[in-house]
Amino acid sequence: MPLGNGRLGAMVFGNPDSEIIQLNEYTLWAGGPNNNVNPEAKSVIPKIRKLIFSGKYLEAQRLTDAKAGPKGNSGMPYQSAGKLVIQFSHPDTPVTDYHRDLDLGKAVVNTSYQIGKVKYDEKVFTSFPYQVIIIHLAASKPGKVNCRLSLNGLLRHTVHVQHKELFLNGISGNHEGQEGKVKYTTIVKPVISGGTIHYNDTSLNILGANSAII
Repeated sequence: MPLGNGRLGAMVFGNPDSEIIQLNEYTLWAGGPNNNVNPEAKSVIPKIRKLIFSGKYLEAQRLTDAKAGPKGNSGMPYQSAGKLVIQFSHPDTPVTDYHRDLDLGKAVVNTSYQIGKVKYDEKVFTSFPYQVIIIHLAASKPGKVNCRLSLNGLLRHTVHVQHKELFLNGISGNHEGQEGKVKYTTIVKPVISGGTIHYNDTSLNILGANSAII
């Protein structure tokens, strides 16, 4: 389910075992600065218009493709800033009462389910004033929020942990002869109520928390 604030975007998958939040940022594109304007386009536009107005659509399309299309490349595609994986440590008990919705009035993705006698709730939304994506995890009993946070992605990247925050540093991909030159950093910061945060070189572990804001 999609969320966004105009700059940041998130796709929320809603898996109770391993939640995935795919991330986007609006300046992350493949390749690098370039100009693909076709200098021949201006001179043929009047002829293309004339063909269209005459109903000669196929001829107009062929002339457009030959003389008015982009030069060098067709434009750079939008790319993902990686994905946050929340690997839950739930009891080995079937999930029941699973529910997921996107509240269009509040722009919040809600996911809830029951495991044994514990109900789990996840809310995800984006903030325009604070320019962050927020994930709130909660359980109906204290100390039941246990999960591992990790970052990965399809672009060239490295991942490290610093001050109990998770960092993915990457660079955009190549496309149609344009070398990827957009450098970016995705940061994950958990704030927990109760419990502890443990970490290694590439992931954070939330243990025994009452709730967590990521």
